[in-house]
Amino acid sequence: MNNYRELGYDINNRVVLTFLSDEKYQIVQHVFSKSVNKEICELHTHDYYEFEVLISGKVLEIVNGTQYVTEPGDYVFVSKNDTHEVKYIDDIAVFLLIKIQYESFSPKLNKILKSIDFPIVGKLTDEECEYIGISIEKMQKVKEKIHDKELFDDIMCGMLENFILYIIGINDEIRYGEYSQDKSKNMTDAIVYIRSNYNRHISLKDVAKMFGYSYNYFGNRFKEVTGKSFVDYLNDIRLINAYNKIVASDLSLEDISSEVGYENFSYFYRRFKQKYGFTPGALRKNKNKTKK
Repeated sequence: MNNYRELGYDINNRVVLTFLSDEKYQIVQHVFSKSVNKEICELHTHDYYEFEVLISGKVLEIVNGTQYVTEPGDYVFVSKNDTHEVKYIDDIAVFLLIKIQYESFSPKLNKILKSIDFPIVGKLTDEECEYIGISIEKMQKVKEKIHDKELFDDIMCGMLENFILYIIGINDEIRYGEYSQDKSKNMTDAIVYIRSNYNRHISLKDVAKMFGYSYNYFGNRFKEVTGKSFVDYLNDIRLINAYNKIVASDLSLEDISSEVGYENFSYFYRRFKQKYGFTPGALRKNKNKTKK
């Protein structure tokens, strides 16, 4: 991500690249060097949610007294009031940080977050890391065209909320998958495959066969793990990506529908409205108002 907005230093002489910043959220990149910064992050708490992805290097994360060794692609999602500390393993470490104020989320999401055991620790795929970078760059461009700050903030908070819901879903699946080995393939492998290939023509039958499960067993087990049917889960992944593409790109709705894996545009339109309460066209129209 080279298209940063501001390059500077914080009060601890750490290099900071600011991508997007507001009183409700902040997306920044921190660069730490042991020769310059004695510590990465001393023991602290904060009054916001923080999603942290390690871009390069290797570090020791300590959250609420529990240690996690993290490498590139690993993420740590901490809640407000969690105790948090980060120590060097390698001499240089680079992080992407997304800080979000509690008030930025809807009451429904805040209720969900209160019921979750933090921290949430996991690993993003290469495709997911790349998509985050592309989305940030596109949102920077959108912000440059916007004259209505309140509207942009609403769009941005909506995207961040979608992202957090996605991460929560991944975390629940991976945790469950760690204890569900079967036929040398586990449910986690299948879920990661679906996340990486959601835009292709994939079916419950095909994925079950690919990972050595019977059709009925896989369908039932998948719902136990994710809380959703295969079709509902696949639609959620597609619709979250469609939402982000509508906001962050100028692709036609028909092209976006096809890009996220829908062969029938009317079906895509209907499912989108069921999930979000408004149509893809309404979201695009709202976005286009900012360009005038």
